[in-house]
Amino acid sequence: MSWSSNLIRAATKPIWRQIYRRSLAMQREPLAHQERCLKRLMKSLASTSFGTDKNLKGITSYRSYLSNLQVTSYSDYQPYVDRIAAGEQGVLCPGPVRALVQTSGTTGYLNKHIPYDDAMLQASFRYQYRVAATLATLCPSVDPIFDERMSYATVVRNTSRFVGTIPKANASELWSVSKVPKLSRNKQVLTTDVLDAPDWETKLHQIESALQGRDIRIVTGIPLYLVGIFDHLVKSRGVESLKDVFPNLSVVFYSGSAIGPYRERLNKLLGRPLRYFGGYLASEGLFGLPAPDGNNLLFNLDDFLFSFRKTEAAGGLNGQVILGIDELEIGQEYEVLVGCPNGFLHYSVGDVIRIETVSPYVTFSVLGRSLSINVANEKTSQARIDQVTRLLESQMAQPIKHYFVHPRQEQGPDQLPSYMWTLICDEPEQVDLGHVSKTIDRLLIEHAPDYADCRVSDGLIGPVQVQVVSSRAGLQDHLLTLNQGKGQYKMKSVYRTPEEFSQAILPAAQRSGIELVV
Repeated sequence: MSWSSNLIRAATKPIWRQIYRRSLAMQREPLAHQERCLKRLMKSLASTSFGTDKNLKGITSYRSYLSNLQVTSYSDYQPYVDRIAAGEQGVLCPGPVRALVQTSGTTGYLNKHIPYDDAMLQASFRYQYRVAATLATLCPSVDPIFDERMSYATVVRNTSRFVGTIPKANASELWSVSKVPKLSRNKQVLTTDVLDAPDWETKLHQIESALQGRDIRIVTGIPLYLVGIFDHLVKSRGVESLKDVFPNLSVVFYSGSAIGPYRERLNKLLGRPLRYFGGYLASEGLFGLPAPDGNNLLFNLDDFLFSFRKTEAAGGLNGQVILGIDELEIGQEYEVLVGCPNGFLHYSVGDVIRIETVSPYVTFSVLGRSLSINVANEKTSQARIDQVTRLLESQMAQPIKHYFVHPRQEQGPDQLPSYMWTLICDEPEQVDLGHVSKTIDRLLIEHAPDYADCRVSDGLIGPVQVQVVSSRAGLQDHLLTLNQGKGQYKMKSVYRTPEEFSQAILPAAQRSGIELVV
């Protein structure tokens, strides 16, 4: 590294620290910053068609926002999005819509389209600088501008790149590839051309070629994708780990899922423990920043509004009570609702979070989609199923690479409904299905009281069923390939119905030569 490069790096460190300190100072007064964000958004959105319809001029405070606006879903915005796609302006946001961001359809609507105007793009730029400042401050050995980084993103692969008159995009394509700071754009080694491949295998080979000889120091992406990329590199190069391939790699910024199930495997693939920082990113916006401890998240208070309702499992009254950021309690679980510069207000993203601290900062962790399995009114949440799976893995002799859970299709009028667990492991032949079934059943009874009532007390649910799939069959790879055009595909684990599971998983299982029980 040249002396001039070292000099520039040294000069940027105080700037990163200043951005980080300002971002952290904001977190000490969350309510005040939400009030400022509210006033800015209402001033911008009040004159839009949506703002007129909802009388946003009457929303003058954060508290009135909480009490006077209904919780919304995508169906509330679909007519407005259709008008935007037809070329109408001033519908949801005051300025022109630059792109309609296509989601992966993980919350019930296939290919939702989220308007991105200049305010949304500027919010994403500010978010990137705040994350960069966090990494540069807490990990002094890296520089987010001058170090080479591998940012994995999905790009749009559709017949049409327009929705009506508006360009189509993926959020990750905007954030990670197209719209990074100009000064550091050449440091992102995975360009759109590299990532624009027709299938997962081709994409892996293009990524491998692009990484050849590069000094990668920072990696960003969804953990599942990162595991797949690094696993491919280890196998193709015939090495035990990538320690000597990327000797200076030290930081991973992840989103899309928790790092817990993937941390150990990533460390093994890369040959050493790395520093991990998470973000809460959705197609609708960039909502969570890394907390100083590196484990939890901070709300992005400056650009987005947040409101909450307790989940039913946490004692929520059917979602009728909307809470503000100053009313959150440590350890409680909430459905998160967001307000965005593009006009989406009190919008249910479909995620459940848990509050970890309220002082000196409000921090949280993302538990996952607000999904549940409900065959006998037990409403077992995804968070509980995740917990049981992690406990199961700790008692097994091999890791669980991924899992799916869905209600089993009833085989006859006298058969009780049950849960079907599909586990992906390296050595399925070593798994004792009977023992694993009993273990899952026991853990559910211990950790999900409503399941215990329906299973034990009332006898409404039958024993857990288990099937195990070899990781060598490539089911995950085929799922990634089949979902290339659906945004930054997040591989779901919990399915509400057998039909939902069949539609999502069976096409990839057929490609893998796997016969699954539904």
